[in-house]
Amino acid sequence: MIRNMQIRSKLIAVLVIPLVALTVLAAIGIGANVARGVQADRVNDQTAFAVSLSTLVHELQKERDLSAGWVRSGRDAGYGGVVAQRMATNEALRVFRRDAENLDAGDDSLFGRRVDTAVRQFVRFDAERQRIEQDPPPTVEWTLDLYSNLIANLLGVESELGGQTDDRNLIRNIATFVALGRFKEAASQERGLVYAAASAGEFAPGQFQRFATILGAQDTWRAQFNTTSSGAQSSRLQAIQSSPDVLQTNELRNFLRNALFTGDASNVELDPREWFLRSSGRIDLLRGVETAVAGDVAAASTAAQSSARREAVLYTVLLVLVLALTIALSLWLIRSIVGPLRTLTRSANEVAEERLPGLVDKLHQTADPRKLDIVPEPVPVKSNDEIGQVSTAFNSVHRVAIQVATEQAALRKSIGDMF
Repeated sequence: MIRNMQIRSKLIAVLVIPLVALTVLAAIGIGANVARGVQADRVNDQTAFAVSLSTLVHELQKERDLSAGWVRSGRDAGYGGVVAQRMATNEALRVFRRDAENLDAGDDSLFGRRVDTAVRQFVRFDAERQRIEQDPPPTVEWTLDLYSNLIANLLGVESELGGQTDDRNLIRNIATFVALGRFKEAASQERGLVYAAASAGEFAPGQFQRFATILGAQDTWRAQFNTTSSGAQSSRLQAIQSSPDVLQTNELRNFLRNALFTGDASNVELDPREWFLRSSGRIDLLRGVETAVAGDVAAASTAAQSSARREAVLYTVLLVLVLALTIALSLWLIRSIVGPLRTLTRSANEVAEERLPGLVDKLHQTADPRKLDIVPEPVPVKSNDEIGQVSTAFNSVHRVAIQVATEQAALRKSIGDMF
């Protein structure tokens, strides 16, 4: 069967398998780059969501610390600040829910599951708030843990951003943003715990150990921030260390830290309002640095998105061009082989069926065949490949055939004249 196939069909059969393989590989490559571009768009949306999420974290931190101080004071002072802060938190929560609803996080991604968990945890938030106002009042630890668990789930959303991309600059900025967010959370926990202790004039059992743990967490996350941050980002954090609020907060903290080493950790002789004011000033400065780093994350995400789009378009165009060039080259190659073969076949048929029989008739009607100057028309194939060699051989056969026919006609003419 294959032996009887035409040359063109055989060539197509030889080339079709590589062409199909190349087409499949090109389609896979184009699909992968399109998917990468879509993933970059998704990461950019998720990054913007995580950056806006930090606003809700900031408001929850302040509400937690005010609520802890109000509970520890016996709910005698500070309720107006708690109510005002709840209004700010409610607005941030409304924006968070709206953004979460509009976010295409991906149903199967860990980031999407983190977002769903963070959204669902606020279903009973208002009821848990009301419990703080009911009798008997909850403990300071319960109040702190209520908000800290909410914030931990929100910060967990930020932690999953790094797994959504392979862009190194974006990963580094995300790690810096996460470390700074954890550092700020530890600073806020310190504010709330000390504010509660200062409101009562003493640390409750176990609170001083919790305070020491919070201080260690701040040192850990500050070191992590220094590891991943750029020079400009480190300078921003270092620049706020000389501000009055930070210096005053450090002085008050050192007072409590010294109590840790002397063992006199029961009494807290601090003005709760002074402490909350100064520590809030420090946290607001950290919030400013966090906002700047969030801008770096957004810029890196946008750059990664643009780079992925450019690479996807460029790679797709290159694959399409290579595929089109390969197909065109294959068709040209088939034509360059089949065309000369068809020309050679057509010329051979013309010689065998028309030219040679016509020449024989002409020789028979000529008085002296030797006087005829017959020049054979060569086959119009001038290539140097095997087809060209066959064409040259056929031209030689054609010349010999004309020569033999002429000599035979002359011989027959001489014999006729002799008789």
